[in-house]
Amino acid sequence: MATDVPLEFESLLAWRRDASTGRSLWYFLELNKGESHEGRPIEGWPLLLLEHPVRGRYVVAARDLGVGELVCAEEPFVHTVHDDLQSTVCHHCFSLLPSEASAQVETCRACNQVRYCSATCARDGAAVHAAECDVLHAIAKSGNPALQKGVRGLRLFVRLVHRAAADPRAFADVEALVEHYTDAPPERRRMLEGIATQVNKIVPPHVRMPLDRLAKAVSRVHTNSHAIADMAGLQYGSGLYAKVGSYFNHSCAPSAVSSFRGRTWRLHTIRPVRRGDEVTIAYTELYASRDERQASLSAQKGFKCACARCVAPPARDLVLDGWRCTTPGCEGVLGAAQTSCTRCHTAHALPPAARASIEQRWVASIDEGAAGLHGGRGGASVVSSGSATSAVASTAAVRAKEVIACEAAMRAAEKVLSQSEAKLHPHHALRNKARRLKVYALPPDKTPADLVRALEDCLPGLRAHLPHGHPETAFFEHWLAHALCDDAASYPAGSSARERLRQQACHAANAALEGLTISYGADHPFVHTWRASDAERDRALAMAHERCGASI
Repeated sequence: MATDVPLEFESLLAWRRDASTGRSLWYFLELNKGESHEGRPIEGWPLLLLEHPVRGRYVVAARDLGVGELVCAEEPFVHTVHDDLQSTVCHHCFSLLPSEASAQVETCRACNQVRYCSATCARDGAAVHAAECDVLHAIAKSGNPALQKGVRGLRLFVRLVHRAAADPRAFADVEALVEHYTDAPPERRRMLEGIATQVNKIVPPHVRMPLDRLAKAVSRVHTNSHAIADMAGLQYGSGLYAKVGSYFNHSCAPSAVSSFRGRTWRLHTIRPVRRGDEVTIAYTELYASRDERQASLSAQKGFKCACARCVAPPARDLVLDGWRCTTPGCEGVLGAAQTSCTRCHTAHALPPAARASIEQRWVASIDEGAAGLHGGRGGASVVSSGSATSAVASTAAVRAKEVIACEAAMRAAEKVLSQSEAKLHPHHALRNKARRLKVYALPPDKTPADLVRALEDCLPGLRAHLPHGHPETAFFEHWLAHALCDDAASYPAGSSARERLRQQACHAANAALEGLTISYGADHPFVHTWRASDAERDRALAMAHERCGASI
């Protein structure tokens, strides 16, 4: 595994036109030193930004890259915490707040809407928050929940126009990004213009922008922003990374994965990349069928994916929306649009439209259960502390509302899994969603063995259909290691069951640490926490083994 070399890009791009080909080339600059080697890429630096008349700008490897290399890192041009985590996450560094009553938590006294994990973050975040403080204070004072919710949704754009007015030179990086306002259909243009109009209404006159310019900026944010998320996919907020983070193209089989250290966006390779090959990331859920990925990308990013996985799907992807053949004894699978089995060629008892209608009902059940579970817990994260043990323990004192939400989500997951068992392939993306929902919905009175079984149901699909080193797989492996340890503790010391579970826990912990080190880097605090947690577990198990030997 390659050693991490942090790269913070301040002055990022130099422009040169290649006289022989007529193409424009952007080269990375040496930090705070301007151009080097007359515009040629600096030896040893990992990336080049190129431009193609059809493909636009894209990033390639300037040298061979190994697995787990940190190839770039960037601070956001603007960022904001999501609405339902306003009281849970620090508004500057995105770390979890201990509690609102903690003396460590700093709250803005003017608007009482923004919280920080420390006095340092409060000081460092003050300038960014100043742009929105008066607006948030006025809306909170009005007592109008609908108005408050609407303004919160505009906070990223309010910060954007203030930053643009304060630092127009930096805003040029934003205006160099791709936008889909100019070529958008009329209804989307009206939507973008509506957002721009609302923003201009609530910001001071001296920072307002012409409507079309601001509508384009809103489009650029929609197209290029990153969800600031943890390893399990829980989104804390959004950030616009305009210098380098927005120049990586999407692929459904990416060569690199995004991660966050606080609000800092980082990119690590998850497979070898040869010199000259494009470095790609994923904009959407990878454990999903091609149709689902395409629909998500079209709705959220405004483009149709033409990556190799979408153009020529590998055979293993057939199961992601695959239905079982209805012929007794046949193990064949039918894709969403197929009418007959790929193995025995027998027509399925249900046409594609009927199967799609059934799936839509199952999806609605899962979405309803997930929404209730999230809302019942007040938007609090159960997965982001870096320790699955603390995540599970945090549900021990759930309130009645949370218990009801867990029970409803569990019923939804079990209903979908039961009804689809004989119909869908085991690795169907919808069944995996139901399995993941079941894990998060497990009530606190369930035994460690119940959690082990739920996690073990999820992991085969994740391992098969997510890239090696994907953080979500690592998260579930880590959670499984702790659940196995808890289950082992329920057996007598020295028993074969206890030793078997201990060995399984060690295997899961090692797999989790390997995966997270690839995607997050050896220097990430979560990796340090997991390594320390594993070491503590090993010491405890060794001591228990010694006590058992002494007693014998």
